Parts: sequence; C-alpha cells; structure tokens
Amino acid sequence: MALHELLRRDEQAAAFYETLHPSVKEIVDGFSGDILSGEDLYAVANNAMTQRLQDYGALFDDGDTWPD
Repeated sequence: MALHELLRRDEQAAAFYETLHPSVKEIVDGFSGDILSGEDLYAVANNAMTQRLQDYGALFDDGDTWPD
C-alpha cells in the first residue's frame, strides 16, 4: 500500500513509475509495502531493471564467441 500512497502524493515518482516496462513494474509492485520514498522506488526499480535485463540477455546468448 505504501507504493500507491507514494504515487498519489509524489508526481515525479508517479511519472517515473509510468515509464517502467511492465515486467519491471511487476517486480516493483511485489515490493510495494517496502517503498516509502522516491529513493526507495528508484532503488527497487533499478534492481528490477538489472534483473530483467539479465533475464532477457540470456534469451540472446547463443554461446557464440564472435568474431572468431
């Protein structure tokens, strides 16, 4: 509930939240009770983005050591 309160009262945090990819929002929403400030939101979102990029990177890793 803390995240939704933050988004209601902090326009900058709400604007940032709206720019997040849906898969990142899913992770951020899972931590909603722990997000009490804009700084908390940015930290959780940054970690979530890192996690998702690592997940997506594995999709494109074909193990090829180009160029040979």
